[in-house]
Amino acid sequence: EGIANIGSIETMINFVSKAIAEKTQNAGSYFSYILKTKLLILAVVVLAMIVFSNQITSFLIQKPELSFAFILSSVFLLFYSISTFFRSVFFAVKNLKTVFYLNLIESIVRIILVIGFVSIASSSYYAIAGYVLSLAIISLVLFFAIKKQYSYLFESKNSINKKEVNDF
Repeated sequence: EGIANIGSIETMINFVSKAIAEKTQNAGSYFSYILKTKLLILAVVVLAMIVFSNQITSFLIQKPELSFAFILSSVFLLFYSISTFFRSVFFAVKNLKTVFYLNLIESIVRIILVIGFVSIASSSYYAIAGYVLSLAIISLVLFFAIKKQYSYLFESKNSINKKEVNDF
């Protein structure tokens, strides 16, 4: 996740929590800018992984049969990065109680889906697919929870110093 993360979580926590603490109107602007930047870079990385999966598994890893696993890994990276970013919002707003409950719910959903998918067909691909699906569900739940509880984060009213954010 290193290349797809680019420090976005730490940057978001720093700037959003500082804007909230200082009671400025910039929290939404920071959140929106960092989210858009993260999604753009994540899309490029995931798309490159999918497009070049055959070449990477054939020439670099020298196991072309792992091409599907590599594609599945890129989808995993997408949802893992998104869910981690959204989860970090609760750290930025200092709502750690919600983080605890989200982690509990995520673990339950993950166990149910992984066991369910493996019981359908005993294959490690199905276990990974169940895990990826659980991350996709959690990402959606997190998005709607943030949108409901912290709707101001989706309102970018003020201009921000993007160079300062990028340099962080």
